[in-house]
Amino acid sequence: KMTASLSCPNFMLVALLLLLKMTRNAAFDQADGELRFNEYTMIMSHNSAANKDTADGDFFKLFGSDQENSMYEQLTNNGVRGLSLDIKLDYSDRSRLRLVHNPIDYSDFETEMETHLVRFLEENEEAIVAINFEVIDDSQAAIRSTILDNLKSTFSNLFVNGVSLADMTFKYDNDLWKNLPEWPTLNEMRSSGQRLFLFHDRSEFRSTEYGFMFRDDVMKENFWEGLADCTARYQWNSDKVSFP
Repeated sequence: KMTASLSCPNFMLVALLLLLKMTRNAAFDQADGELRFNEYTMIMSHNSAANKDTADGDFFKLFGSDQENSMYEQLTNNGVRGLSLDIKLDYSDRSRLRLVHNPIDYSDFETEMETHLVRFLEENEEAIVAINFEVIDDSQAAIRSTILDNLKSTFSNLFVNGVSLADMTFKYDNDLWKNLPEWPTLNEMRSSGQRLFLFHDRSEFRSTEYGFMFRDDVMKENFWEGLADCTARYQWNSDKVSFP
């Protein structure tokens, strides 16, 4: 079993693009391949699905948009390698999830993943992408359980060049990493095919089978106003994180 103790601030997926228009930026997919994942800095867009392309002229969706471009354009042209997504259950069809910027509903989760993420990963076989999920309206355990089932279904049903998204997620307890005391390098992750990182804000969503990681276990997040002595935004009260 791979274990890791990650000192802040080396491992940060920084969501700094609040209402900022992102500039075109070359992605560093082929450079720095010997860097370990916790040494790699990436851009994670805030409320990635809440964008003006998806809004398609709708007044309320435009008003609630945090990003200018679609997720595909963010990944392809803006150098983004992290997506921050708010998800909730679709109460009109409980087998589906919705992408929201509460209280504004933007789109169907699985459709957007296929349209934007799958397309990008197929076109960019060296790209490593992280997704940070926040679950909205999860007051009941039954709702949370249904959301988790739907997430598993989506990642099992969508394929990148014949490989399911579920098989592309990083699984820290995989035999590939059992002798590693640190995170693997970018090149090692590319060679393994495990180049999709999934983080959640719900501890019960942990799943080593699907690569769903509870973010408190592996991530430190600085407060949006700035970094002061590695103070955690969510008061996780530790200067290090480690896998369970």
